Amino acid sequence: MEKDKVSVLVVDDSEFMRELIRRALEKAGCNNIRFAGSGKETMEILHNHNIDILFLDISIPEGNGITTFSEISDKYYKNQKKKPRCIVVSATDQPAIRDDFAKLGAIGYITKPFKEEEVIKNFEKALASMEISKEE
Repeated sequence: MEKDKVSVLVVDDSEFMRELIRRALEKAGCNNIRFAGSGKETMEILHNHNIDILFLDISIPEGNGITTFSEISDKYYKNQKKKPRCIVVSATDQPAIRDDFAKLGAIGYITKPFKEEEVIKNFEKALASMEISKEE
């Protein structure tokens, strides 16, 4: 899939963090970016739009990241739709949290503060995994 055709949802309650991720994604060639600041808002956007890649903060209002991603996993599994590739964004690097998200299918984990290159690397990793699943 071409970078400019990919739909990305950035979920973080901090406008500053959303802006940092947006800049990195635009630098990587992605321009179809939506934003949410809560679990509820995330679910509304996913209900109304096809999202390919999800950058998800673990500390968000109205449902934390793990509950929100679990709900997303259930929703997509039940509807047999392709679940968005998830990259977790967290202020802490705890193995238990990484494991919980990995079990739900998250493909990346970024620890704040992060460098722009980490966002781009994870975006490209998500793109590559989309290409692999298209070939299967």
